[in-house]
Amino acid sequence: MATKPRREADYDLPDRPLWAVPFLRAYAKTGNTAEALKLAGVSRRTVYRLRDTDEQFRQALSDAEEDGADELEAVAKQRAIAGSDVLVMFLLKGLRPWKYRENHNVNLSSAPTNYVIDLSLPTGDDTPHDADQRPAALLE
Repeated sequence: MATKPRREADYDLPDRPLWAVPFLRAYAKTGNTAEALKLAGVSRRTVYRLRDTDEQFRQALSDAEEDGADELEAVAKQRAIAGSDVLVMFLLKGLRPWKYRENHNVNLSSAPTNYVIDLSLPTGDDTPHDADQRPAALLE
């Protein structure tokens, strides 16, 4: 379901520094903190200081981050439709991870086994490798 884009006025925060709204708008549009800092003419430390002390700004920053992610996702969808199988797979994994993610099942047991697994790659020579060394107890 597509989200309704935020209007520019949604980032208006009265009684905040003059850089706050331009920063939030740039961050929402680009999704890139460094670019938004540059466009708003503010330092990262200054933004983080306001984020840490102002709940309303922190929420607006979170909203801008989501808007930036929505913008990026829209671009990815356009490129995927235009023919990028890799982007299609990433989008499907994000939207339906239960169906498209890689599944690995690892069972751990504390019971000892007599199995030795040789993880060395064939090198074409007969030089012993660390992975070829078997515990003496297993060689008997």
